[in-house]
Amino acid sequence: MCLMTEENEVRTGDADAPTEDGDQIELAVIAQGDASYLQELADVLEAAEIEARVVAPEDCDTGCAPRLLLVTLPENLDAARSALEAHWNDDLDDDAKAAVSTVVDLDAAEATCPACMNTFPTDATRCPECGLNFG
Repeated sequence: MCLMTEENEVRTGDADAPTEDGDQIELAVIAQGDASYLQELADVLEAAEIEARVVAPEDCDTGCAPRLLLVTLPENLDAARSALEAHWNDDLDDDAKAAVSTVVDLDAAEATCPACMNTFPTDATRCPECGLNFG
């Protein structure tokens, strides 16, 4: 990938970027998308004091949009994911937050439907309340 900054351009392969002193910096990809979306995510991370940059892939000569990447240092990846999840969940009402956190275990005797929160036996392929397909 190609790390673009206002001061310079740093090229890297396999997520290692050379620094000015010749050392390598490993980068972790947070997200892929168009520039405006990734800039929104970068702003969220900046507010959370997590360093991240929007970069173009190494094989990009010109006009790579919408295939840009948001990257950070590997040690920041978990914090970045948590900050973005909190950002996305801020706009959800309580029912939607419950649905997002619902995990359907089809090996259990019963499951909770993330669409309507109905509990049903997992031998059913559809939720009997709302019809959500699990098969």
